[in-house]
Amino acid sequence: MGEALLKVLLVDDEPFILQGLKILIDWEQEGFEVVKTAANGEEALEYLRGEQVDLIIADIKMPVVTGLELLEKIRGEKISDAHFVILSGYADFEYARKAIRYDCTDYILKPVDREELLKVLNKVQVLRRADNQKKQSSREMEQAYLSRHLIALIQGKFDSVNLEYVKSHMDGASGIRYVEIQMDDDGRAEEISDKEKRGFQRQLYQYCIEFLGPHASHCVFDVSTHEKIYDIGLLYCDAFAKEQGIDGKTYLNRFLEYLIANMHQPVIMLVGKKVQDISNIARSYGNACMLRSFQGFRAKKPIYYYEEEVQVTSGGIVLCKSSLDRLLKAVE
Repeated sequence: MGEALLKVLLVDDEPFILQGLKILIDWEQEGFEVVKTAANGEEALEYLRGEQVDLIIADIKMPVVTGLELLEKIRGEKISDAHFVILSGYADFEYARKAIRYDCTDYILKPVDREELLKVLNKVQVLRRADNQKKQSSREMEQAYLSRHLIALIQGKFDSVNLEYVKSHMDGASGIRYVEIQMDDDGRAEEISDKEKRGFQRQLYQYCIEFLGPHASHCVFDVSTHEKIYDIGLLYCDAFAKEQGIDGKTYLNRFLEYLIANMHQPVIMLVGKKVQDISNIARSYGNACMLRSFQGFRAKKPIYYYEEEVQVTSGGIVLCKSSLDRLLKAVE
């Protein structure tokens, strides 16, 4: 797949100028898409308050709200970080200097020359790629930093600094279960190299992120750092299912089906007991670890819930009768 087309907003009070800009070049061929034209800065502002674009090309002198006022407003009110190109019929350096002060990408004189416009578009593409790479790096660093704090909570080795950071960076952190997600080697552990397992783990993490969407920060890569376990950790919250109008089991089943369909390999989930506050997530993590250690004593299935597989008695922890019955049936 190629890069997504960059979205363009054209703003000019002269309709024939707008039409001329639209047909001056093949926008799509150059990697752009004109998504909106506006007759003045006020109309452009109204659009930008609801939609995001990558590039704004605006006439500097228009009625109601000028191009320069539009630039000042979107920067001052942080409405848009789109690259901004000023069009003007006046070779006035003062205009250009003022525009540059408000982070204007370039300044083109009318009538617009085709080659000049293409040069500006090429410049915008280069700048936008750099912006995207910077944002991606920043997101990755933030996620890595959050993951460190999450792992501290998950493993029960945390203090108030870890707890406050997690609570301030995560949504819906109540009614939580720890869910361990990993590839099911299906008895082929010795046939698969560590390098292959690591590759599968990275793929699995990416598909988890895709499915979770806005809740991707609840997913942690490689929680069991000191074990030969290639896992993904999920801090599942009740809110995830409520948002979709379904129950928790349905949500996790859909999640699992999505992973299996994309990985084309079996995946298993080990679901710990629910805790009400994220500060207690280590208990749920301990449940999932216990489920993992009991795997050889259970009938095989893709998703296991602590409450269904294990029960606590005065004599200790034992496998549930239903789990033992399934195991005996499987052995028979």
